[in-house]
Amino acid sequence: MHKPIKNWLASLMLPMIALGLPQAQAYTHPSIPFTIEDLDTIKANLDKEPWKSGYAALAGASTSQLNWPMEGPTANVSRTPDINLTTWKNDMNAIYNLARMWYFTGNHAYAQKAHGILLAWANNHTSFSGQEMSLSVGDFAPVYIGGADILRGTWPGWTEADTTTVKNYFRNVYWPQTLGDFTTTGPANKGYLNLAAGIAIAAFLDDTEKFNRIVDIFRTTPAAGLPNTLPIGVMGETGRDAGHLYGGIFSAAFFAEVAWKQGIDLYSELDNRLLACGEYYARNTYKSDNPFVPFGTIDWNYYANNAYPYTANRGAFFLLQNAYKNRLRLPTPWIDHKMIEQGVDGGNFMYAKAADFSTATPLSPVVRPPVSPASGGLTLTTLGGQTAGRSLSYASGVWTMSGLGGGTWTDGADDCQFAYRPMTGDCAMVAKVTSATWSGNGNGKVGLMIRDNLVGTVAQRHWVGIVPNPANILMEAHVRGWTEIWGGNNRSARSAGLPPGIPYWVKIERRGNLVTSYTSQDGVSWGPWLAGYFANLPATINMGLFICSGNSNVTTATFEHVAYTGGTGGLVTTPAAPAGLLSIGSNKAITVRWLQSYGATAYDLLRSTTSGSGYTVIAGNLGTDKTSYVDKAVAAGTTYYYVVRAKNSVGTSANSPQFSGSLWPVPMSNLALGGGTASDSGNSVATNSANAFDNNPGSLWFHQGATGWVQFDFGAGNAQVIKRYTVSASPVIILPRDPKNWQFQASNDGTTWTTLDIQTNQAFPIRMQQNTYNLSNTTAYRYHRFNVTANNGDAGLLHLGDVGLWSDVGRTIPDGRYHIVSRLSNKVMDAAAAANGTPLVQWGHNGFNGQKWDITHVGNGQYRVTNAASGKVMDVAGASSANGTPLHLWDWLNGNNQKWTFTAAGDGYWKLIAVHSGKSGDLTGGSTANGASIIQWQYSGNENQHWLVAPTP
Repeated sequence: MHKPIKNWLASLMLPMIALGLPQAQAYTHPSIPFTIEDLDTIKANLDKEPWKSGYAALAGASTSQLNWPMEGPTANVSRTPDINLTTWKNDMNAIYNLARMWYFTGNHAYAQKAHGILLAWANNHTSFSGQEMSLSVGDFAPVYIGGADILRGTWPGWTEADTTTVKNYFRNVYWPQTLGDFTTTGPANKGYLNLAAGIAIAAFLDDTEKFNRIVDIFRTTPAAGLPNTLPIGVMGETGRDAGHLYGGIFSAAFFAEVAWKQGIDLYSELDNRLLACGEYYARNTYKSDNPFVPFGTIDWNYYANNAYPYTANRGAFFLLQNAYKNRLRLPTPWIDHKMIEQGVDGGNFMYAKAADFSTATPLSPVVRPPVSPASGGLTLTTLGGQTAGRSLSYASGVWTMSGLGGGTWTDGADDCQFAYRPMTGDCAMVAKVTSATWSGNGNGKVGLMIRDNLVGTVAQRHWVGIVPNPANILMEAHVRGWTEIWGGNNRSARSAGLPPGIPYWVKIERRGNLVTSYTSQDGVSWGPWLAGYFANLPATINMGLFICSGNSNVTTATFEHVAYTGGTGGLVTTPAAPAGLLSIGSNKAITVRWLQSYGATAYDLLRSTTSGSGYTVIAGNLGTDKTSYVDKAVAAGTTYYYVVRAKNSVGTSANSPQFSGSLWPVPMSNLALGGGTASDSGNSVATNSANAFDNNPGSLWFHQGATGWVQFDFGAGNAQVIKRYTVSASPVIILPRDPKNWQFQASNDGTTWTTLDIQTNQAFPIRMQQNTYNLSNTTAYRYHRFNVTANNGDAGLLHLGDVGLWSDVGRTIPDGRYHIVSRLSNKVMDAAAAANGTPLVQWGHNGFNGQKWDITHVGNGQYRVTNAASGKVMDVAGASSANGTPLHLWDWLNGNNQKWTFTAAGDGYWKLIAVHSGKSGDLTGGSTANGASIIQWQYSGNENQHWLVAPTP
C-alpha cells in the first residue's frame, strides 16, 4: 500500500468542521461502551434474565477464573499466518472477563489479575502482522478496550502511569491496524471491523482528532459505514451471506453505541438507517420476499438477495433494540423476534437493557456533491491519436457518443474519446448507459472518467465503464496514480460480470481527494465499485464520458440522465417508480420503508386493504430526507397493501412494487420468569432443569434418556392459567436428541395430571428455533410438565433449549424494583414528596428513589406498586372509577384501587390497569412535558397509556 503524505490530515479536518463534528470532546471512563450507570444496572439485575444466564456463562468461563494461566505475552501476533493468535485472544478475553468479574463481585483480586495481564501485554507486545490481523483487532475491540476501560474507570488500583502505558500500547500497536490514519477503508464487514476498533481506541486515547476522523469515515466513506446501506435495510453484503453480514451489523451498532456514549447520535442518521438494516437482516433469516436491488461494495457486487435461516448472536440485536425501542421509541419487531431464537452468552448480555434515558445529539447531515441534468458543457477530445469517427451530440435528453481508441486498461497511456468538463472542488457525474455497440474487442468500453490531465499519459485517473459484449457484459473500473487504496495494487482495478446488462447506471464522485466510482440499476441505489485517495489531485480536474473500441471498429453509445455538478439545461423527466418497498408490522404499527427514485423531489405513500387496487394517499409530499413512515392508523386482523410514488415538477411516477403488512398479535407474557421452581425426571441438578425455563434457548436442558420430563412449579397459592406454550430447540447441533412426541400436562397437586396438549412428529431443523402451541385451557394450575415420549432418534439422550409458559393473565412480571416509563415520552413515573396525596407525574429520569417502584404480586395476578422513597403505594384517588381521576401516593390499605394488573400491550410495553375500575394509567392529554399528571382513563390503546417496566438498582 502506498503511504499517505504526512500533512493531508490537517486539510481533512476542514470539511469535518463544516460537517459539524465536535472539535472538543469530554471523555469519561468507563464508556466504551459501558458507563458506570450501565454496569450498576447490570449488576443489580444479575438475578433476572437475560443477565442471570449471561452472568452464569461469564462466571463459568475459564478465562474468568483467578487461576487463569496467562498464556502470553508475545512480542508479535499474526493472523494468516496464525502466530500466537489464540494466545492473544485468550488473554484479551481474560482481561475483559476478569475486569467484569471485579465490578460485579467487588473482589479486587479479579481486577489485579486483569491488570497484570493487560500490563504484561502492554509492556511486551510490540507488533501485529499477517494478512488478516486487522480483522481480529476489530473482532476483539469490545474485549480488549472494554476490559481496559472498566479497569481504568472503576478500579482504585489503576494509576495514571497505567493509563499512559496502555494508551501508548493501543496507539502504537493497535491503532495502525484500524487504518484510522487512512481515508479509504475496507469493504463491508472488513471496513466495519476497522471502524469499530478505531472508534474504541480513539475514545480510550481521549484523542478528539482520531475520534472525529473515524466518525467522519463512518459517515462518508462508501466502502463501509452508513453510505454502504440502502433505505430499506440492504447492506453491502446482504447478497453475500448472513454470517459476514451479521458481523458488519454488530460492528456498525457497536460503533454507533460508542459514539452515543460520547454524545453523538449516529443511530438516527439517514432516517434511522441502522434500524432498517437490523430489521431487514432479522426478517431475511425467516422470509425470502424482502425486496432487493443489486448492491455491493468495493470488492464484490451482488445481484440477488441471499435469504436463509441463520443463527446469529444477540449482541447486535440488544444494541439495536435498546437504541431504537428504548431511546427513540420506535418499533423493532423482527429484531425482537430474532432475539427469541438466539442464545444469551457471557458477552452479549452486557448489551441488554430494559430502559435507557441517556441522550445524544445528531450531527449535521453529510453533504455529497449534487448533480443536475445537463444538455451541454462537455468538450470532446481525443486521448491518444485516433480521431476518426469521433462524435458527440445531445438531443431530447440523450447523449450519443462515437469513436475509436485502443483502451484504458493501462498504466501508461489511455487511448479513448473523452467528453469532459473541468470541475473544481467536490463534484460528481452520473449517467445511464442505455445502449452501446460491441466492437468485438474486450478493450471496448463506455463509461465515466475523472483525470488530472488531457493527454493520454496516465497520471491521476479513475474510470468506471461497461464492456458491452453481448455474450458477457462486464462492469469494470481502473484507478492509477493513487496514493492510497484499500488492498493496494491488487484492489486498484475490477472487472466482473454485469448480469442485469444494459441499461445500467454509473457514477463517479470526488469528495476531498477521495474519488469513488459506483454502479446502480435504478440510479439511486449506488454500490461503490472502487475508491482511491489521491494526495496530489489538483483542485480542478476533468470529469466526463469516455468511449473506446479496442480496435478499428467505431463504438457508439447512448447515455441518458447525464448529470453533473453545476449541470444545466438537461431534460427533467417524471421519476421512475421506486424499485422497492418493505412494510413491517409490529404489535401496534406498520413501518414502511422505500428506495428512492432518481430525480424525485418528494414521495407519496399509499395504502389499500385490497391487493393491487384501491390505493389512497396516507402520507403525501414526504421530503427526500424521509425514506420511512410509521403507520399507526391500522387495525389488528387487517392486511394492508402499500405502494409509494415518486414526484417532481414534471409529474408523479407509477406505483412502486406492492408490499403487504399487518399487525403482529399482541404477545402474552412468559409466566415462568415470574418465579417458581423447575425439576425433571432425572433428578438432575437444579441449574440443569432451570435451564428449561429461563427464556434463553442458548442454555440447555440435558437428559440422559430418550424420554423424560421437565416441569415447573409456580408455588403454593400461585396457580396460573397457561394459554400457550413454546418449545425451543437446543443450541447443540445433534438433531436426533430433539423432542419429537410429547404431552403438555398440568396439575395442582403434582400427582394427578391433566393432559392439555399432545404433539407428534415435531422437528426443529434450525438450532434454537421456537415452536408455538396454543391451548384452549382456562384452568389455573400450579404445576406444568413437558413430558417427552419420544425423541428424534437418539438411543439414549434428550435435550431442548427452552420451554415457555405463556398467558395474558396472572403473574405477568417478576417481583422487583422498577422504573415505570412512558412510551410516549420516555419519562418516568415520579412522586416528588412522601406525603399521602402526593400526585404521580412524569419526569425526566434523575435516578432518585422517588422514581423507583417496588412491584409485588399480591395474588390473582394483581400487584401492589410501592414507591421506593416513601413506602407508600400507587393509589387511585378516592377509589373513584371516573375517567380523569388522578393517581397519587397513599398508605397501603389493601384496597382494590391500590391493586394493579400488568398486561402486555405490545412492542414490549404494558397496560397498567386499576383493579377496582378496569381503567388504565394514562398521561393527561398525551403530554410529554415534565410534571404532566398521571390519571386513570378508559383504555384506548394510545401510547400515553403504554408503560415500559424496567428493572432498576
